[in-house]
Amino acid sequence: VLLFPAALRTAAAAATISFSLLAGNAAAVAAVEQPSEICRGQDDGREVEVKAEAVTNEQLVEEAWEVVNEGFLPDAGSRPWSPELWMQRKQDILQGSIKSRSRAHDIITKMLASLGDPYTRFLSSSDFSKMSKYDMTGIGLNLREIPDDNGSLRLVVLGLILDGPAHSAGVRQGDELLSVNGIDIRGKSAFDVSSMLQGPKETFVTIKVKHDSCGPVESMKVQRQMAARTPIFYRLEKRDNENSSVGYIHIKEFNAVAKKDLVSGVLLH
Repeated sequence: VLLFPAALRTAAAAATISFSLLAGNAAAVAAVEQPSEICRGQDDGREVEVKAEAVTNEQLVEEAWEVVNEGFLPDAGSRPWSPELWMQRKQDILQGSIKSRSRAHDIITKMLASLGDPYTRFLSSSDFSKMSKYDMTGIGLNLREIPDDNGSLRLVVLGLILDGPAHSAGVRQGDELLSVNGIDIRGKSAFDVSSMLQGPKETFVTIKVKHDSCGPVESMKVQRQMAARTPIFYRLEKRDNENSSVGYIHIKEFNAVAKKDLVSGVLLH
């Protein structure tokens, strides 16, 4: 797990980057806006407001670049990557000034997309808030944006919580999501559609999916679950003719409770 970078910690427009680590794990580096601190002067007792130091757009982009530079697997993406190529990209990006925060976000998004790794992506602060409040979509699936032949975005199921709501309803990895509650979602972003899928616990959402690339189209009603299920399952098995046991841990997916439940399973056994 990486610590929060100093510059990103104080960014006015916070962001999150998730990426593949050298050990094969995925980690999130989150940036949150730091509130103004109220402290008392030592001389007269007056309260003095101390504002967090602002981070420039260029610093924000460079910090994102550094995160990938320090921990990205060279063969994690579908395109060639090396420290030399990545350094050249930073130099090209930072040749001119970055005028706005939204422009900095766009640059980071494109910079990470150039890696060709679907697990390395940029989240705005609002998107990160949604992700931390619910599971990824509210029905236990993760969507990936894929451009079609016309340049429009298609949303394909990248991952599922096994035995979660969507998986139990019949959704499978590789299925294309076509509509949510009768609304055509072609051209919408993954996070726009995630918001449409989210809702109060135990309410229902109707989705239409196309199985595989050439499979049938199916409409299904899925019950939302706001609380993330534990993805950790463990057991102890006695060794034959020995007094010792072997512990097995099965991690179905990585979500908000995976780390806590994994630690609990190890301590209990």
